Amino acid sequence: MASAAASAVRVARPAAMDKLVSVMNEIAPRCLAGSWDNVGELISPSGARTFATPARIFVTNDLTEKVVDEAVAKEADIIVTYHPTPFRKFNKLHHGSHISRVVLACAAHGIGVYSPHTSLDCAPGGLNDWLASAVGAGAVAPITPDERVPGAGEGRVTTLSEPASLTEVVRRVKAHLKLDHVRVAVRMDAAWEAKCSGAEAAGAAADSVTVRSAAVCAGSGGSVLSTGAGRSADVWLTGEMSHHELLTAVQAGTSVILTDHTNTERGYLPELARRIEEGMGGDAVCVVTELDADPLVVM
Repeated sequence: MASAAASAVRVARPAAMDKLVSVMNEIAPRCLAGSWDNVGELISPSGARTFATPARIFVTNDLTEKVVDEAVAKEADIIVTYHPTPFRKFNKLHHGSHISRVVLACAAHGIGVYSPHTSLDCAPGGLNDWLASAVGAGAVAPITPDERVPGAGEGRVTTLSEPASLTEVVRRVKAHLKLDHVRVAVRMDAAWEAKCSGAEAAGAAADSVTVRSAAVCAGSGGSVLSTGAGRSADVWLTGEMSHHELLTAVQAGTSVILTDHTNTERGYLPELARRIEEGMGGDAVCVVTELDADPLVVM
């Protein structure tokens, strides 16, 4: 009886999930992820589920409850979420926790979940290379190279082909990320010279700052940008930094552009979806979320 029950549970695993895991490891090798991170296959799909042909892969930045509902409505077989959900270890699955509700919903619908997170940040052609293209053309290199994979590593530093004003770099960043607003901290010496005490004065100070190099790191990048080649860059671009990290940077002569955390990440989703489809070779179609958005808005 026990043997029959076990065989009933051990149903065939969908081949599309195995192929997706392989493709994602080519796009973003898991060995590049931070030791603290939770990347790879987070939730296995139900073997009892019949995947579509081609399989439907749903791509999102964050896996919230509303995004799970969207994925279910779009009949997703697999969800690729940039930020891992679940992230931390847990001892219970109960409806009092939104993380548990997400996990239970995916399991109930037999949907597999995969997250690349920091492995995608570090990978060549990954998120930080895409973000580096926001500041302008030039020579790009990792801030902290990872010798295991050529071209991989934490963050990116760009030596611009042609110097540009900080105002121009801000304009490029807003256009690349499709944002109406970013927050800018002008390096302290330029701010004082312009008697910077408001947006208009800050704009004048930004006009006076020449950018020859820019360091970028998606998400919360203060700890990465302040190391290696990032320390000497004229400007840093990231999603968020602490107040004290920001003060240290501008007093050391580095200007900072902040976009809010996920605004440095979400714009890469269409490119990730394209690369997944290409790697899957006709065995999957990708759909990018329409509901996922940064929780912070300008009011």
